[in-house]
Amino acid sequence: MLDILDKTKNNDRIMLVGRILLALVYFFGALNWLVTMNPPIGFIASKGLPATALLGWVALIVKLAGSAMLIVGFKTRIGAAMLVVFTIITATIFHTPEALWPIDGTFLKELCMIGGLLLLMTTGPGKYSLDGED
Repeated sequence: MLDILDKTKNNDRIMLVGRILLALVYFFGALNWLVTMNPPIGFIASKGLPATALLGWVALIVKLAGSAMLIVGFKTRIGAAMLVVFTIITATIFHTPEALWPIDGTFLKELCMIGGLLLLMTTGPGKYSLDGED
């Protein structure tokens, strides 16, 4: 049944939808920070990190730039790599579970996002992108 997806015209459309859905988590997170003007500076500070305001702005820029790159398909592999590094950092610093079991749902989401981004880095954005990869 799934062999219909093998080398069909739909693959590029599916890549486009998948790219956008993957990026929306980051894009809406960053957009929420901008609209509410409430980046999680306190949350960053609670982990004992220095320069919390600077880190908050860097996180915002990485989330906005990386997600925008994925959505439009411009330098998609670089955008995905940026978000992989960002997500590894946030997963290990902010979402590491207290115990091995039960695993926190947020941590698992972070791992899933990393997996999706790694797939996107290896496959590229598809035909419907500014990169226009086949």
